[in-house]
Amino acid sequence: MNFNQLKIFHTVAKRASFSLAGKDLYLSQPDISIQVRLLEDYFGVQLIERAGRNIKLTDAGEVLFSFAKRIFEISQEAEMVIADYRKLGEGILKIHTTRVLAKCYLPEILNGFRKSHPKIKIVLKAGNSQEAVGGVLNFESDIAITGRIPYDKKLFAVPFFTDQVVLVSSIHNDLYKRKRINLKALTGKPIIIREDGSGLRNFTLELFKKEGVSPEFIMELGNDDAIKKAVEHGIGLSFMTYSMVREEAERGILGVIELSNMKLIRDYDIVFHKVRKASNLIKAFVNEALNAVLKLKEVNPHLG
Repeated sequence: MNFNQLKIFHTVAKRASFSLAGKDLYLSQPDISIQVRLLEDYFGVQLIERAGRNIKLTDAGEVLFSFAKRIFEISQEAEMVIADYRKLGEGILKIHTTRVLAKCYLPEILNGFRKSHPKIKIVLKAGNSQEAVGGVLNFESDIAITGRIPYDKKLFAVPFFTDQVVLVSSIHNDLYKRKRINLKALTGKPIIIREDGSGLRNFTLELFKKEGVSPEFIMELGNDDAIKKAVEHGIGLSFMTYSMVREEAERGILGVIELSNMKLIRDYDIVFHKVRKASNLIKAFVNEALNAVLKLKEVNPHLG
């Protein structure tokens, strides 16, 4: 089997497009088509059904694609593990984190790491918790820094810190005027939650399920600033980390409602693939980050 042809087939299947695969591999579309046909000739079966610009994997194509994914994942693992035998010097550290952490805490932590390791280039990507963890699992990122969610058994998590989750509302909301409420007071109330894949969304839904409370989920938003604006204008209430709303709460733009006999804490972890547990680069970053967060806790009492 020609592994170059397998790589081309894998890219076409992953991108669901001959033209996009060609751009990724710097090959013309006719060259891509020829190599896929040669692979089909080798196996003696059709792997891809073509209908104009649309493609669909045949049953045989689906089976080969699953094997190809595993082959190239192992190839990436091998490159990463062998690279870590080199001394820590020049290199690239790819970090995938949540938007909250990228905005509130990562700049200070990354600044300290850069001072200690100036030859390490950092590539930072922000999304939701599921995206961050998925990036590590698929070897697209070296590290995820994220709110805790269920992790795949292939991943290793180092506890990082905790942050307080608070209920926020418009300052004109009747519940805010009461200052302190029981969670059951949210029954039937309009709640704004994060998008699917968000760790805070999972946290919120689990909280309501555990406490047997049924609010009305009126809106899903994938942007914290958009949620804050919606809450400010009285569209609904939302659970957010205090780090994200502290400034607005202190300026009187948003209201923070206390919950009776309940303090909500969210855990955050540094997550990486188990095959990279011995990585010098990851070890260096984890040590620097854990030391840096101790300083952050001194000026941010809501962190644990």
